[in-house]
Amino acid sequence: MKNSYFLLFLVIVFSGCLKTTKGSEAPRIVEQTLKSELSPWEEDQMLTQLNTRDLLRRKMSEPLAYELLARPNIPQEKHRDAINYLKDINNANFGDEVINASILLSERGVALAHLGVLLMEAEELDFDKTWDAIGKLYTDETLTAYLFAGLLLSDYDTAKNAIEKEEDGVFILISSTSLVPDGEVRNKLTNYAIAILSDAETDDLDILEAGILAMKDNEYGLDIMRDSLMATAENHSSINIRFAALEALGNEVETIEMKAIPVMKYDVNSFSVKPGQPVRIILKNEESMPHNVVIIEPGSFPDKIIEELADLYGSADASGLDYIPQTDTVLFHTAMINVDESTELLFFAPEDEGVYPYLCTYPGHWATMNGIMEVKN
Repeated sequence: MKNSYFLLFLVIVFSGCLKTTKGSEAPRIVEQTLKSELSPWEEDQMLTQLNTRDLLRRKMSEPLAYELLARPNIPQEKHRDAINYLKDINNANFGDEVINASILLSERGVALAHLGVLLMEAEELDFDKTWDAIGKLYTDETLTAYLFAGLLLSDYDTAKNAIEKEEDGVFILISSTSLVPDGEVRNKLTNYAIAILSDAETDDLDILEAGILAMKDNEYGLDIMRDSLMATAENHSSINIRFAALEALGNEVETIEMKAIPVMKYDVNSFSVKPGQPVRIILKNEESMPHNVVIIEPGSFPDKIIEELADLYGSADASGLDYIPQTDTVLFHTAMINVDESTELLFFAPEDEGVYPYLCTYPGHWATMNGIMEVKN
């Protein structure tokens, strides 16, 4: 009798296990079916949530191709694979598909310079389609520059004639030089830039700067312009032009990126440069009030500069002077900038080693917004 009960117990338990197993498998099958029936919109949303590693593991599809192209940190060969996939399913050429993807993805508000790089690989571009895309994508300045460069590579004479009719045509042509790969078109653009630089009547500093920077990493241009660039770096009246010449010649410019952050602080409290070194400070204001950066003489902070600021704050000219004392204490300074603005300061570091304070001179800010620039070999 005991053996019969025991056998009955085993049958009941075994039957329960079978039911449990079958019951657990059914939802898994349903779940897989649901996943394969995602709408294009649902798949788009799902892909945007994936990290890069998981994204790269998935089988190529149209939504996946666009998601790959929307991410600049994806390896370039994966961007290329995505364009080739879209090119095949849309029966389009490579360049047209880069343009189509750029227009579509521009609605997402992402920077698309990496697609501009791909555009340089296109063998031929439709002029009208590319020109129309420039009008749609003009807010992305880097991508637009690549579109112009792509047109020059595809049909130099037609593109050059069309660009020269634009208000900033000369600037566009010169700026395109550095984007075009080495070759005949780049040499033509380089010759164009050199002709502009050699024209004594050209006084537009933006065009001169663009022309000089077009020589950077440009062996053909540097062979022709090296002596002229060296003279420009030493003697030109504009420090922007001097710095452009130095960079074109391969000289190191120490660049300090600095932010004004809440509450009334710099995110960089100290940095070091060498005596006489060219220095670029880029200040971005991420705070709610106006800010600047003012570099002053060693030993003048806080007493001397505060006394000078007190005198300035009491005058009617303070705001118009961006709250910057007009004294020998101030060595270098940026403009006063508002929230979400940025500015650039170029200068040659003092020859004398020492600790040079910097501060924001807007009323009430100096106490928390200050730091030091150390000049040393």
